[in-house]
Amino acid sequence: MRRFLPFFLLLAALGFLAFAVLVYHSDYTVRARFVTARWVAPAQVFSAPLELHAGAPLSAEQLAAALRRLGYREVGSGLDRAGEFRRAGNEVRLVRRAFAIGDQQEPPRALIVSHRGQQIRPGRAKP
Repeated sequence: MRRFLPFFLLLAALGFLAFAVLVYHSDYTVRARFVTARWVAPAQVFSAPLELHAGAPLSAEQLAAALRRLGYREVGSGLDRAGEFRRAGNEVRLVRRAFAIGDQQEPPRALIVSHRGQQIRPGRAKP
């Protein structure tokens, strides 16, 4: 057994050396990939998404509060511009702002969101 000890020590040293080279190479590869991708991610997050769909657990008051947080103006009557909304009972009428999604530009759009208790009922676009 003693005569194999130098062979095992040499094998262990070579194994450790191979492992160290592998770790160094992996570190170099990962750093090289992430250094170039550092500026690809967006630098700002503009808002949290608010999903409006039939059955969503959102009351008319909660929707009005969310619209106020997003900078929409509550008006008494008549919706003239994008970014305005009006609440009447269980119904919220609003003019959605224009926005870009990918390379497409979505125009402002008038919407009516009806509520049944604490849920949104199927809505419709205002013609």
